[in-house]
Amino acid sequence: MPTLLIGGYYGAGNIGDEAILTVMVNEMRALRSDLSFIVISWEPEKTHNDLNVEAVYWKDNNALLDAALRADLIILGGGGIFHDYWGIDPDTYLRKGFWDITAFGSLPLLAKLLDIPCMIYAVGVGPFQTDLARQHTRLAFERCQIATLRDNESFELLKQTGFDTSNPGNPVIKILADPVFSLTTSSEDDKQVIDFLCQQQIDHSIPLLGVSLRYWDFGAPLKEWLPYIASGIREFLSTNTQAQAILIPFQVLKATPHTNDVIVLKSLADLVHMPNRIHLIKDPLKPCFAQALIKYCNVILGMRLHSVIMAINVGTPVVALSYSPKIESVMKRAGIEEFCNLSLTPKTTDLVGQINNAWNQGQKPHSRLQLLQMELMKEAKSHAGLAISLLPSDSRQNTLGFSQKFALQQVRLLLQTDEELARLQDEKYFLQLHLEQEQQAAQIQYQEK
Repeated sequence: MPTLLIGGYYGAGNIGDEAILTVMVNEMRALRSDLSFIVISWEPEKTHNDLNVEAVYWKDNNALLDAALRADLIILGGGGIFHDYWGIDPDTYLRKGFWDITAFGSLPLLAKLLDIPCMIYAVGVGPFQTDLARQHTRLAFERCQIATLRDNESFELLKQTGFDTSNPGNPVIKILADPVFSLTTSSEDDKQVIDFLCQQQIDHSIPLLGVSLRYWDFGAPLKEWLPYIASGIREFLSTNTQAQAILIPFQVLKATPHTNDVIVLKSLADLVHMPNRIHLIKDPLKPCFAQALIKYCNVILGMRLHSVIMAINVGTPVVALSYSPKIESVMKRAGIEEFCNLSLTPKTTDLVGQINNAWNQGQKPHSRLQLLQMELMKEAKSHAGLAISLLPSDSRQNTLGFSQKFALQQVRLLLQTDEELARLQDEKYFLQLHLEQEQQAAQIQYQEK
């Protein structure tokens, strides 16, 4: 039974990434029923329960090494994982402190070390702030056999890393639609949405403006751009008295503001200040439910990439807020770039005009986008076929050479050292805390005398 090891931004509650993983696993299973999957996840138990796959924790690097030794193919992706918004530290590859490019780049590195086929699957590349990030992105791509990108902009940014697309020794690069274009929903998903709306005391026949925003403070802080969006929504609701807004979080993870859409959506609701007309969802949603909910909206105002893609999937008119080139790219591909704002601070009149124009189109976009969506779905399914093509005819034999065994041994020793260092740092912290408490108690005692 061939075993595939898959790593990406999974198990962190991001609807877009969970949708990518869902369609990836389902489509490869449809092509081959004998596959076994190991997914690297932030929440392994949930990933296991949702998809019936084996899952290991992202930060358990020993478990990652053990999984790689069993793998016949390593897949990295998909999603927008090659960027350096939060910096890069090359010293952290395959170590406790890895993140972003070094975390994701550790998979192609491990594949190269163990001589396992590797595919970079449906990723976005960039933007980059440093040459160091470009260089390590190039290295990650050079260590695989096939790579698929989800837009032309990513391809251009990949070339800017120094990756030589004309070199026959480099992997094949293909540009294909985002895998989520093949996500489908069922009548059961529709029923769950209707039940949910009833629970929220929202009549499902009421016209709805769906809103998907994310916390973003690169370029301008949230407090500077959010009032512009709130002003447009408030003006739209004021002139469309039958409409209501439903605020749809695409990630609810309380680790940081960037991973918790509820923070920005609650701030938006407070700024609009129309409590009887705005409904904030605070709980995490599953991909198929989110797409079915978007189908019940008359228009989506979307900042999250996959809110835009899901709207296109179900024919819901969409107005996009482009905080990243990937948003503009997908709107151009759909031929609806006139509904894409290239700034997070659009004029109120412009944003209201866009929403009204989309609102008044009714079902027109559905028929216009239906043929395009079928084309995008076919493209989106191609990623899985390319992955399957890399599988060896026979299950891989776990026979390692001396240099491979030595390298793995050194990695495990580094991990052991990192764990010991972390333990000592924790011990130091608590000792310092205890010392401060003792000093405060002594000071109080002295003052009382």
